Amino acid sequence: MNKKIASEIAVGIIVLFAVIFGGVFWIQGKKSSENIQQLAPTSIQESVKQQEIFNDNQQQAVQDIAISGYKIVQVNNPKVKFSFEVPESWMTEIRNAGDKTLTPEEKKSFMVDNIQSDKDYYAKMNLKNIETNFNKYQKDFFPIASVADYKYISYSDTNWQQVDFFVVENIKPLEAINDIKNNLCKEPCESCNTVKNTKIREIEPCTDIPNKCITGQQKISGFDSNFIKMGISIYDGKQNADKLCSGGSAYYVTVNNNIALRIAKQAQGDEQYEKDFEHLIQTLRIINQ
Repeated sequence: MNKKIASEIAVGIIVLFAVIFGGVFWIQGKKSSENIQQLAPTSIQESVKQQEIFNDNQQQAVQDIAISGYKIVQVNNPKVKFSFEVPESWMTEIRNAGDKTLTPEEKKSFMVDNIQSDKDYYAKMNLKNIETNFNKYQKDFFPIASVADYKYISYSDTNWQQVDFFVVENIKPLEAINDIKNNLCKEPCESCNTVKNTKIREIEPCTDIPNKCITGQQKISGFDSNFIKMGISIYDGKQNADKLCSGGSAYYVTVNNNIALRIAKQAQGDEQYEKDFEHLIQTLRIINQ
């Protein structure tokens, strides 16, 4: 059974790699350059003012006030403390933030809640084996935080409207972005059309289209960041995320010479989801660095 679990985890890693969640493992696109522009509606400007950073002898604090309809998520990782806003309805997961040691029971709850494909298996697993499995995947597979516009967080397969956060060390963000571009972006996306008649509904043979990856730089919370947004497949003339071309994106925020915060959006969502993700980016604050 352990072999099965390892296989499931490996599949999850490969899938999430395919939607660019960093390097050669998950750790983790809009179609046009219009989507690179920073979103700055009045509501976000007000939120930024409400979350103003106060610098005093290198100490920073964030006011715990969010704009109406949003909530503040604060992640107290020992290496990178940060906060951001998401809609109140979004699911959040910060138990693996690293600010406290989880008990065996808490680790079990974490895995049952978040590894959807094997939740029943983990529910029956004894605590000793829970410890072994959790510790094996904690650093490189489990994010330190996740949010999702969905009914659950998932680390076992692509969760289309989920954003994950990782602390990565001793890497050069631009090189990581270029590695993704030079590998995954060479894989084509697809364009398919649905054929309908009175008796059957079938898909015509799909044609390959370029994987239009977009890369760039952006200031986030005053820190330099490099990002990549993957291409997305087309079905019936409309953008449609699939596991190879999800429209997902990855941001590497350079915190210092040794540490970066990786923000991995698993896939491109609808208009409201994209606006909420931009709100997350615009309200993200690095604390106490």
